Amino acid sequence: MEQEQRPQATSPHVLIFPVPAQGHVNSMLKLAELLALAGLKITFLNSQHNHERLICHTDIRSRFIKYPGFEFETITDGLPVDHPRVGDRIMEIFDAMELRTKPILREMLVKMKPPVDCIIGDGILGFIVDVANELGIPIFQFRTISACCIWAYFSIPDMIQAGELPIKGFEFETIWDGLPRDHPRSGFSAAMEMLEGLELRTKPIFRDMLVKIKPPVDCIIGDGLLGFIVDVADELGIPILQFRTIGASCIWSYFFIPDMIQAGELPIKGQ
Repeated sequence: MEQEQRPQATSPHVLIFPVPAQGHVNSMLKLAELLALAGLKITFLNSQHNHERLICHTDIRSRFIKYPGFEFETITDGLPVDHPRVGDRIMEIFDAMELRTKPILREMLVKMKPPVDCIIGDGILGFIVDVANELGIPIFQFRTISACCIWAYFSIPDMIQAGELPIKGFEFETIWDGLPRDHPRSGFSAAMEMLEGLELRTKPIFRDMLVKIKPPVDCIIGDGLLGFIVDVADELGIPILQFRTIGASCIWSYFFIPDMIQAGELPIKGQ
């Protein structure tokens, strides 16, 4: 064990290290705040790239300054500053972190004062476990997915045993998204272009597909963002349900906006 030995401090020192992606960081920040409220010393280790974005676009400093035992540290995600970190390039982060972030993390833990008593690492970053085991530091792997997703994972063996999986009568069909093959499909502007492409070029193909499909479609469940699906369904007389894929908390926020405006809580004063 290379980490320095010391008497047990009043407040254990916990290092929290999320995957450098928005959903993972947000979940880990909530966990970090709960532990800080309990009086633990927390070091939140974030990628330099993501931490700069948090500083620029959130209230991260004022939110955590009230916890005296809380501090942020940054580490490289292993990619060049100008390297894309969205869409199909996101997986490149994992290779880069394994190669470049891992040795830096090990050196950081060896030198950190006070020494780290425990690590809470993102459940999909395996190299954190390797480093923790090498240095003899206890580690928890924290999965940032939702409770319903975890429940689904644990239910899969039972569903297979009960014959409910694979789903009978299920099949995939594909359709053009209206963009050239080499056109970017990540980022906000590209997403907006995709919606335009779907409206202009996918809509007539979708209509033709529904007319020809056998057996005929009895009902459509369409994404709530795709209005052209409603137009086609209404034209062909097919019942349609629009399904919003946002989280329950987001839906809850939408429904409360009128009440918050009426109560004078929106727009936020001073913003």
